Order: sequence, then C-alpha cells, then structure tokens
Amino acid sequence: MTEPLSINAPLLLAGLSSGLLNYLLHSSLLLGGAWLIERSARLRPRQASHREALWRLAFFGPVLTAGLATLLSWSPAPTAGPLASPTATSTAIERPALPEPSDAPTATATPPMREPAPMTGAERPTRQAPAAPRAWLQLPPEASAAVAALAAAWALLAGLGLLATGLAWWRLRVQARRLPRLDDDADLHGCLQTLARSAGLPTPPLRLGRAEWPSPLIAPGGAICLPAWALQLPPAQREAVLAHELAHLRRRDPAWRLAAQLLNQLAWLQPLNRLALRRLDALAEQACDAWATARPSDAAREQARRALAESLYRCAQELQQAAHPVRRLQLLSRMAASGRSPLLARIDALMNPAPNPHGDPTMNPKPEPYTALPARELWRKRVLVGGLTLCALALPLLGVGHSQPLDLSRLRDLGHSFEARFGVGSAMGTRIVKNSPSHNLDIRLSGQMRFNEDQTALESLSQGRLLIDERREGWHRRAEFLPGEAGQAPRLVYSLDGKEQTPDAEGQAWLCDRVALAGETIEGSEKRVRSLLAQGGVARVLADIQAPNIEDHRRRGRAQALLQQGPQSESTLQALIRVHEGMDSDFERRQLLQSMIEKQTLSPALQAQLLQSLQHMSSDFERRQVLEALSATLSSEPATLQAWLQAVDGMDSDFEKRSAIVDIVDRQSPTSGLPTLAAALQASLGLSSDFEHRSALEAVAQKLPRQAALDTQAEAALRAYSESARRIDSDFERRMALSALLDAGVHQKAALLGVLDAARSIDSDFERAELLSALAAHLPADAELLARYRQAARGLSEHERGKVEAALDPVMDRLAMAAPAAPATPAQAAPAASAAPAAAISRLKPPSPPRPPAAPSLP
Repeated sequence: MTEPLSINAPLLLAGLSSGLLNYLLHSSLLLGGAWLIERSARLRPRQASHREALWRLAFFGPVLTAGLATLLSWSPAPTAGPLASPTATSTAIERPALPEPSDAPTATATPPMREPAPMTGAERPTRQAPAAPRAWLQLPPEASAAVAALAAAWALLAGLGLLATGLAWWRLRVQARRLPRLDDDADLHGCLQTLARSAGLPTPPLRLGRAEWPSPLIAPGGAICLPAWALQLPPAQREAVLAHELAHLRRRDPAWRLAAQLLNQLAWLQPLNRLALRRLDALAEQACDAWATARPSDAAREQARRALAESLYRCAQELQQAAHPVRRLQLLSRMAASGRSPLLARIDALMNPAPNPHGDPTMNPKPEPYTALPARELWRKRVLVGGLTLCALALPLLGVGHSQPLDLSRLRDLGHSFEARFGVGSAMGTRIVKNSPSHNLDIRLSGQMRFNEDQTALESLSQGRLLIDERREGWHRRAEFLPGEAGQAPRLVYSLDGKEQTPDAEGQAWLCDRVALAGETIEGSEKRVRSLLAQGGVARVLADIQAPNIEDHRRRGRAQALLQQGPQSESTLQALIRVHEGMDSDFERRQLLQSMIEKQTLSPALQAQLLQSLQHMSSDFERRQVLEALSATLSSEPATLQAWLQAVDGMDSDFEKRSAIVDIVDRQSPTSGLPTLAAALQASLGLSSDFEHRSALEAVAQKLPRQAALDTQAEAALRAYSESARRIDSDFERRMALSALLDAGVHQKAALLGVLDAARSIDSDFERAELLSALAAHLPADAELLARYRQAARGLSEHERGKVEAALDPVMDRLAMAAPAAPATPAQAAPAASAAPAAAISRLKPPSPPRPPAAPSLP
C-alpha cells in the first residue's frame, strides 16, 4: 500500500536554508580561489581558454558541491520497516489539533510522560536517523530562525528574478522573429556565408535590429541582428562585426550566458557572482576578437584588428547617444559591447597588441615563445594546483546545518517590530503587535470607541472591545474593556499574572500609557497635544514628548502635532531637534525633521543645528531625504553651508551623496546661488565613484554663470569646477565632466583656461584629443589661450595631434583675418631677408626618416 506523501514545512525550510548557506560558503571559496589564481603570477594559466574554464568551474561548480553537501548532511526521518518484529517497540509523539483562540484564559492539562522500558537487543531498531539536517558547521537556534527567514525571502526573490529573466528572453525572441531580413544585400550575405563556412556553422539568419538597439546582438534562435549604422560601415568593418558575432555562435556563448544569468538570478545573494560574470564576459569577448582577427599574415592581421577596433569605437559612440539602452536585452543578448563588457580595454588591446602582467595575451599577434619553468618552480606549481583541486573535491564534505529541528515559532522573535493594521472605516479590526525576546505586546481594537481629551482613558465603547495583553520579564498584565450596559462607561476586566483584581497604582499607570498608545494610533496625537496645550502650554507638551519609555513613533507623532499648531519659538524648535537626537529609529527621525522643515520657518542658525544633528542618523537614505527637504530653503550663510557640507560628507553611499548634491544644485540660479554651488563643488571632492563624481559636476555645469563679465566669486567657482574634475581618476569620466562645462555654454576665458589646465592631466591621448577638439570650436582668437592649447596638446601621438591641429585651423583663420598684413618697413625687411637663407638651408636638409604610424590611443 502506498503511503500518502507528507511535507514537513519546518524540515523543508531547514533543508532550504542549509542549502543556501552551503552554496554561499562553497561559492565564496571557489570564486575567491579563482580570483587569487588568476592574480597570482605563478598559478595563473597562460592560455585564456584555461582561465575561462577556471572561472566557469568556479561559477557553476558550487551548485553541485553545495547540493552534495546538503544531501550528505541530511538524514531522512525513520520509517517503520516492512519486516519489523511484532515485539519491536516504537515511540511516537502525537500533536493534538490546536484549539481555537479564546479570550478567556484556559488551562491545559499535560499528559504525564511514560518512561519507556529498557529494550533488549532484539527490540532495538536496526536504524535510527535524525529528522533534520546535520552538518559539521551547526547554527544555534536563534541564528537558525534568522537564516530560515532569509531563505524564504531568497526563494521568493529568486523566483521573481527567474520569471523576469524568462519573460525577457521570450520577449526578445518574439521581437527578433518580427525583424526584417537582410537578404537583399548580396555583398553582406555573401560575406556572412564565407565566414560561416570558415567557422563550420550553417549560415545564420541576418536581420535588421530595432532602432532602440544600438549594438549588434545575437537573438534567441541564433539570428544576428545588426543596427542600421552597422550597414553603413566600410566592407572591412562589416566583415569584422560579422566575424565577431559568428565567433560567439561558434563558442555557444548565448547558451552559456543565458545559463549564467539564470544562475545569477537564482543565487542573487552571492555578490562574487557579478565578478565572475564580468570575467567570463571579458574572456569571451577577447576570444571572439582573437578569432575574428585571425589572419595568415601580419599585415592582414593588422588591418583586421584596426577594422574591428574602428567598428567597436563606432559602437561606443552609438551607445553613448542612446537615450535609454535596453538593459534587460543587454543582459540576455551577446552584444559586441554590453554594459558589463570591457569595451575600452578591447579597443586598446586591438590597437596595442602587447601582453601585460594582468591582461590577456590572446590579442598579441606574436606571442612570446613558451619557456619551460625551472624544476623547482614547476614542482611548487604542481603541488599548489593539486592541493587546490583536492580542496575543491572535498567541498561536498563541508556543510552548514541546524543544531536542532527548526522551530518556526522563533521567526516572530527575530527583533523588535511594531505593526498597526487598520480596518475600513472606524477603528474596527485594528491590531497593534510588538514582539521581542523579552517583551510581547498585543492590542486589539474593534467596534466604535471614544477616548478622553488626553487619550489616557476610554470614555465610550459600543459593539466591540479593547484588549491589551503585555508580557515582560517578571509580570504579565491583561486588560479587557467591554461595552457598558445602557450607555454606561466601558467595563474593565484586569488581571495580573493570570489573577483578576482591581488595578493598583502601578497598574493604573500602565493602563493610562497603553490606552494612550491605542488612542494615538487610532485618532492621532493632535487631540492629546491640544489638551496638553490648554493645560500647561508648550512646556507641558514638550515634557510629554520627552517622557521616558515611550515609543519613537509616538514621540514623533506628538512632535508633529505640536508643529501643526502654528509657528513655534526658536527654543521650542531647538528642543524638538534634541528630541530627534534621542530617537533610535532613523525613519521616525526623518519624519520629524521633514515636518519641522515643511511646517516651520527655520533661521540659518537653526538650519545649521538641524544639519549638525544628522550625524546621529546612520541611514544614508534617510539623511538624504532630510537634505532634499531642506535644500529648497537652505540659507547661503557660511555656517549653514559648512554644516550642510559636513552632513553630506558623513554619508558613505556615493549614490546618496551625489543625489543630495544634484538636488541642491538644481534649485540654484546662476546669479544668486554661487555660494551654494561652491559648497556643492567642495562636496563633490568626497565622491569616490568617478561616475557619481562626473554626474554631480554635470549638474553644477548647468548652473554656472555664462555672462562674459565675471566677479571674484564666479571665477572661484570656475576654478573649483576644474579642480574637482581634475580629481577624477578615469580619463573618460574626466573628459565627460570637462565637456559638460563646454556643452553648458560656459565659454569665458577663465573657464577655458581651467579646462585646458585639467586637460593636461589626462593620460589617454584619445580622451585628451577629443576634449581639445571639442574645445577648439569655442576657442576665441586669443594668444594666451592658443599657447595654452598647444601646451595641452604636447605629447600626443601624431595621429591625435593631427586631429587637434585640424580642429584648430578655423581659429587660426579667424586670427589671420582679424590681423591684416601691414606694409613692411626697411627695418622689418632686414630680418626677413636674413631669415630667408636659413629657411632655404632648412629646406635643403635631408628629411628625417619617417616614424611608423602610431596606433590611435582609443578610450
């Protein structure tokens, strides 16, 4: 007879959490080991294919090792064998059905436990096994409950991520099938057929990509989708693009990438997976570039590399111009340049094919000959690789599990929590719950009720009840308010530690506080604050707000109610700021400060005090919310701006810091906001992310003055902008930040001089040439600017310098037209006549041997 299948939820959740912990442990060890091996000069494989295999093993291997570790550490629950002896004994635990919750306390009788009789050898079961996973690394029960909650959240988010990835893949497949084919272009189709034969592949379909796809990609099904700009490339560049995409099909990269994305969505808790994906992408792109540029001769190989580099540069331009790149399609498709692919490094490797200690020699046309390692080095390398291999094989023996079967009831005691659930209409169906290991509070409200003025007593109750149940270490209080008879006051049933009695003085104080909690939750704190104002004014309300042992949300609610009563004095607002500093919850702090900013007019000194109090707020998000609320009315006084600068510098997140800077900059005007812009520029120096730094400077550039006449403040702001841009490490981001100044119309001489000074610090010839070429369009006919321009162009390669000089030709023409030639005097003619023989001699000198053309220094 087949037994019905039963699922034990605690054991299932315990196994799921154990598997998650095992995966995190194994993947961290394997991915970290792969990173160390690749970084080590003695262990790093010389061939890029071996490094790719290493990263694939480290990325996909933990799924297998963690699954084996979980299975090896799991033992099923014992079951009765079919050949059990009739005299064999067994012990079972029966769990009666849970009774329905009742308001009245009930006593439950516990049946006495019977000691089992000693078993003889024949009566002992032949096999016993625990009913929960066992492991070498065991978690305590408290940590087990937390990990179980994490595993449940992980499973939910992983399922959503897998669903989103599947829908995006299906959407891309449908869109690709509807794209028009490119069979009419005979040259393009013939080139594709030739390349497919050389790759040993059938000719894939060729389609015209959508307008919002700025890069070539391989759609699900193997179709190559080319954007419109790729069809306008020269034949050599089009061949390079097709060869690169065919190399991806030849290597089956679309299938590998889809599998990697699915695993990444499933294991989203592992941050090292992002590193593995980036390395796998980089190695795949380099391998495809090497195959696409493989030629029998050096000259043909050089031409193929240059053609592919130029097509990649064109792709980079299209990606920059795309307003909203489809990120989900980038993740699923195998593009020539995706957001995670080192596009700039690929261009540089193609144009400068030289091996480096940390790069890949796959792009080197003439790799260095293989040299055998010394015997001692070879022996050491074999021992290390063998040891790492044994460690990887032994990973399934390393498991993480729970010290005892998981108790789901511990999930409610993971930490303090306060929850209020409101019903529809009045106070019907409201429940307030607060749980912690040492404190349990449960308040249930139903029916129509009215509280007194200070909300410390219940005046009327109809068709419902108010139940308050609280447990602390040492006592248990319970109070139940029931409707009174014939319109009378509600009837109270009070008990202490299970014994009904009349509340004493301590019980009365407890009742007043808990009834006030229920009243403020239902009605808000305005009623209580108005009553206290009538009794003793603002001082009475402040004393009530600062009362000890009240929750942060009640303290915040009372303070907000006071702020809504009208303008408050400076001392009252200072007292509320001190109240904010004493709170534990950053969320409640932010709510209080935002209400103060919105409801009151804050003086510069008070704004500075408020900003200084933000040092007690640990959440960068909540701090940024306060800064954005204050930015509309922020004073430009030096003390206030200094306090704002300290508040921004105290944030750890570059994203939150940049968002606060951009928000305050957007609210300024080019004429009256220079002090604030100067503070924003100073705050930008604290951004460690080059992207966030550049984004902040782009916002500042839109607010800098554009008039020709500049005062001292404006010139200082322009110098601060150039100095901040100079601090950016990335040449690309630095060039974009300086170009933003030119694009914003800031073309004064001081601004251009600052750009030229910052341009000299750009190491990349390509980025510096691009910036100087853009600057030449705004360069006036000024001798000093021209001299500084040529100084900034020194050291460029001949190719890049030629582009810079060509961009400068219109400026030189304007300078020549502005200064017409005057008739030469005899004194001026003599030097010219003496210079003629020298010029003739220089023309007679044999020309210097031509330098080989340098590859352009691309980004």
